Amino acid sequence: MSGSDIRVDINLYNPEDKSSSISSVVPLKEFVIEGKKLSDLRRALIEKGGIDASKVGCSFCSSAGAQVNDSTSLSDYLNIVSEGSSEKDDGTNTNKVHAVYLKTKSRKTDLTDETKEFLKKELNLKLSDKPELLKVSLDQLTSSFDRANWVAKAGGPSTNPADMSEKEWNIVIRNNALTSAHRLVFSNGGQDLEGKETLKFRRIERAPYSAFILKPRKFQPYEMSDAAVKVEQQFHIPRFVVNDDSYVDAFETQSSVSTSMARSSFSSIEAQASVGGGAFGFNAAVSAGFSQQESNALSSKATADEKTMNITYNFPRVVIHLDHHSLDLSNECKSDIENVKDVKTLIDFHHKYGHFFATRIELGGRLFSSEKFTTLGSASEAEATKAMKIAANVSFSSSYVAGSASFGKENQSNSGDSSSNKSMSSSVSWQAQGGNTLLCNSPPEWCPTVSPFQNWRVIKQEDVVSLGDFISMIPGYEGTRKKFDELAVSTKRKATVSFKLRLTDWQRKKRNEPEYVTLYHASPLKNDFKDHVEDIKENELPTDLQKIINNGHKGCKMDVESADNVFDIEVETVLNQAPQIEFGKRYKLFNRRNGRWLKYQTLNILGNEHSILVGGYGGEATHFEFKDGDRSGPIRANDSLSLCVYDSKGEYQGLLALAFGPNMRPLGAMRYSPQNENRIRFLSFQPVEQRFVPNAM
Repeated sequence: MSGSDIRVDINLYNPEDKSSSISSVVPLKEFVIEGKKLSDLRRALIEKGGIDASKVGCSFCSSAGAQVNDSTSLSDYLNIVSEGSSEKDDGTNTNKVHAVYLKTKSRKTDLTDETKEFLKKELNLKLSDKPELLKVSLDQLTSSFDRANWVAKAGGPSTNPADMSEKEWNIVIRNNALTSAHRLVFSNGGQDLEGKETLKFRRIERAPYSAFILKPRKFQPYEMSDAAVKVEQQFHIPRFVVNDDSYVDAFETQSSVSTSMARSSFSSIEAQASVGGGAFGFNAAVSAGFSQQESNALSSKATADEKTMNITYNFPRVVIHLDHHSLDLSNECKSDIENVKDVKTLIDFHHKYGHFFATRIELGGRLFSSEKFTTLGSASEAEATKAMKIAANVSFSSSYVAGSASFGKENQSNSGDSSSNKSMSSSVSWQAQGGNTLLCNSPPEWCPTVSPFQNWRVIKQEDVVSLGDFISMIPGYEGTRKKFDELAVSTKRKATVSFKLRLTDWQRKKRNEPEYVTLYHASPLKNDFKDHVEDIKENELPTDLQKIINNGHKGCKMDVESADNVFDIEVETVLNQAPQIEFGKRYKLFNRRNGRWLKYQTLNILGNEHSILVGGYGGEATHFEFKDGDRSGPIRANDSLSLCVYDSKGEYQGLLALAFGPNMRPLGAMRYSPQNENRIRFLSFQPVEQRFVPNAM
């Protein structure tokens, strides 16, 4: 039987207010009604694009909202719909226009009581047991900010991610530029002391060009519909997990790069690692994405900043996973990769498409607050108290679980740091990301505006990788990282990092007088050793000790600032990127002033071994490693650290320590124990510019 051309008017029935409205009009050519079921009509409408992903799961119903199964014959359904009208269908209906009804799913309208209760709670930053302070003439200023009146108001219609259509997901992706990587933005920083143009790091932002496109993925019938429809469909919908558990996050950042990352919604872990810290797989391929001036702007010194406390109230809705299985390269990006032939075009590529990409993205809304502190002081009697407490009471609700959780962490310490004059400047800023940002100063009004998907914004980004590494995961582009690496290797060079190792203040002889690891003439080692070993005679001095003096080696001690304090480490870098040394890596230390390499040596004296550090010649140098717990990445100015000492075989010998006793001068190595703590030397890192490094004697 030949079919006829008909038009199907698709109406959406809303069970909440029992109203219906026409959604779309779909023409069907040569369509046969007789012998067809509603499932056949559904399939035809899907193929014509009349039913998108949000409506695939909606059941057919009558004009009054009564549900009709997909196994119902189409003729019977048209009769049901036309009941009460003058155009009743007899199964051979010759009407050209047919109305059908789809029953939409109900949506949440209000915030849950649990979420409202959460909004009433405040972040507790008070100490339960504040350490006692000594009285001083001028107390250190403190800073605080008020977060009262967190009472949520009733919200409007809420979005259920599982009900969203392909078009609605596309709006979310385009609003947040989720297929674009992030890039670092710089501006003119003027000229340095040598007259060279410099750049200054400004911010992190989404790249203006999308490197990727979202692949369509298959949906099984049971994923899209509760009716008996066996139609497998593909939609451009990202893989997501509903995550609507509200929470509070508080963390500290210590550089302009990491603070900018926090403002750009990167997680505290990613922000703490920052660019130079090895996050995002930062290797030669990524480093090659920066020009010389940009690399200098990212150096540890250039990005040093005040410590900043970052606090966020997070109201997530959904987590999106964008891995290499879900994305493909955009046509423009494919073309530009082929045009990357040298370092310049590689830098241009990263400027256009970004430097790194987040594969786990949390969408919703958040209120973000950051507070900067700068404390300056000079010496006098006082006790400085460091106290931090993070307390969060979180009540949460989701589709799967409801409950209550709380977390608290407290860290207090007293130190004998003294100062006569202290001042503190602080600035508090609030900003809303997601929701109606015009209401950021009124949290009760702002919170319900997070519900509509049009207002979702990125509130957390995690699992970040370099752009070159991510592209290399996509089939057909596995060689991208290698290509970028080879371009970077062509610019590889040796560079020198100069620095001083400053003794922590509480271990100094005079707190106001800094002391540094220093090389000195070895002759006084005789007297140092005699003071260490009682009743030893002049002719009983160990041969090894006499050799140190005769060979022109230097002793090593803690001493006040001088030309003998500065040490060099040679490292590899690319593209004239600012060189840097890192925690957890072994280096040889050179003292340019004395022309000596620091080395570990043992002295066998009367059957006992004593370890000391001396300044020797190149072939005798041993390795040293900077440690600060499990920390990794570049060492920045004023970072606290311990110096690990290794012997000529590469075996660990201990931490930098006073070799002959707590009141003796020479430095050696000693394994840590509570009994040895008064001899272990704890240090901080002080970089020295090359123009200030003293020349050889």
